[in-house]
Amino acid sequence: MEQWEPLPQNWIKININGAFDQTRRVGLGVVIQDCQGKVLLTFWRVLFDSTSAEEVDARACRKGLDLAVEWVKKKGIIESDCLSIITMVNSNEKSRSML
Repeated sequence: MEQWEPLPQNWIKININGAFDQTRRVGLGVVIQDCQGKVLLTFWRVLFDSTSAEEVDARACRKGLDLAVEWVKKKGIIESDCLSIITMVNSNEKSRSML
């Protein structure tokens, strides 16, 4: 079992999540924390025009990055439960995906 390790000094963690169900009730959330776990910023939004859970997570990721750049301005780590979005973010290859 892995133990929690704090972030490097002066880094942030950007936790993102999207919620999507078959009735298209959709929401996204972002929590940005400092290296000691202190919450620096939170954001949530209800969406009305999303078509998939992956799209919602991609939009949450984009919003989290936008907020971190505008308000926090520190190196950061993105954390999500959507492997495909994290894979895209970490990839150096160009993607033709709508996301």
